Amino acid sequence: MAFEGLAPIPMEIVERATDFANIPDDQVEKSFRYSIDLVGADDCTDVAAAHVMHYVHLGRKDRAYQTFEIYRSLGMSDKGEFPKVISRLEQSE
Repeated sequence: MAFEGLAPIPMEIVERATDFANIPDDQVEKSFRYSIDLVGADDCTDVAAAHVMHYVHLGRKDRAYQTFEIYRSLGMSDKGEFPKVISRLEQSE
């Protein structure tokens, strides 16, 4: 599928749409749950890792560790992108 741009997108709309620091946590949680449901249990490890990295990139280490612990308890911490996530968490200390 392709789209034709009919007019430039104003920069303030682009900035607002990509301002991840101002997305409320409950909306972030719902979005990642939805994404995990889309890919299913067998393929959700990297989505879960991205969930943790969202908080790492925002500099919210406590929330990143809290989210990581949820996925670790589900047995995901040694799969997919999680080894990289662990490394990034350790670097952020």
